[in-house]
Amino acid sequence: MDTVPAAENLSVELAPEAWRLLHSDLRGSYELLCAGPDGALRYSEAFAWSRHLPAGGALANGHVEQVVLGWSESDQAWHLGLLLTPQLAALRDSRWCELASWPDPDQSDFLELAERAGQTLAALTERPFQLITPQAPAPAPQVREPLFEEAPPPPERPLPQLPLAFSDTWSLEIGTTGMLQLVRDPKVARAMTRRILWYTLWAAVYVFLIVASHLSGIAMSGPPFLPLLAAFSALVLVLLIARNLVLRHNAPDLIIIDNYQRQIRARRGAAVLWIRRAEQIQSIYVSELQRKRRRRGDGLQYAELNLHLSSNQFQHLLQSAQPLSIGGAEGDAAQGVSVLLSHSYGTNTQAVALHIAQALDLPVWLDRRGD
Repeated sequence: MDTVPAAENLSVELAPEAWRLLHSDLRGSYELLCAGPDGALRYSEAFAWSRHLPAGGALANGHVEQVVLGWSESDQAWHLGLLLTPQLAALRDSRWCELASWPDPDQSDFLELAERAGQTLAALTERPFQLITPQAPAPAPQVREPLFEEAPPPPERPLPQLPLAFSDTWSLEIGTTGMLQLVRDPKVARAMTRRILWYTLWAAVYVFLIVASHLSGIAMSGPPFLPLLAAFSALVLVLLIARNLVLRHNAPDLIIIDNYQRQIRARRGAAVLWIRRAEQIQSIYVSELQRKRRRRGDGLQYAELNLHLSSNQFQHLLQSAQPLSIGGAEGDAAQGVSVLLSHSYGTNTQAVALHIAQALDLPVWLDRRGD
């Protein structure tokens, strides 16, 4: 096994069936990325965080177009990295993912070592290897030089100012600590309390009538199934009371987007119901259901805001039965799943998702469906 040292305490270990990128410090060496015979790239959580790669620790070689070694005139160094596919690049705003670099003012001292490291990685991942020398002409459009930056994205469209209504019961606001928070209208809790009291009253009435009819000593009038019907009605009311008590106990009334600790917390009063760290979240996921326009006034009829977790599960946050459009753009959005960028939002649901995603530095996916 050969070891190729690189800048910033990095080194590359080369073997016929393995390619490893290591970082060394006073405590020892730690693996950041490795490629094996199957062609997949596996990386550590720290590497994923620094390179804005998807959580999960693995990247199929299908997401890599080329392994590129190029010369950068600005820092007089060779840079080895991956040229990613446009689909993955949309999540991180760049197709270039750097692996290692070699400062080389003479342009030739480290070229052989860097080229061998790049060719070995390309062979293991079964990807083409591209060498861009200082004298090379301008590269093809799919390869950027010298730092492989994408063309500037479309100009950003300012997000709506807060507070911003998500639905008739939830809104996104800025809390007293300066953090974003989704706040539930207090009328929801009051409505639950009124329902519980109303059901309790009628359950008590039914129970009283059943007991009184048996203890009064007077023959019961009417069909004989009336007492059974009253007992069944009382049981249904008790079940409704229990359901509303469970909903009131488990439903949050405040969701805090903590950009300092990079986490989302759901609270009911002072009690914390659950916490999700940004490292546990792949993206903010917006689902919208659109009616076919059969008559004037039809449009979006349902929207959900979810967290797409690193375990590939979804955690439901909020839903809205009547999403609000912004600037009339919601009817023009194509159906299917696509990345939602800050210049292309069309509903309050999408704007709320973008506010949250910007606070936690996460991507947003939009899933638009028709009925």
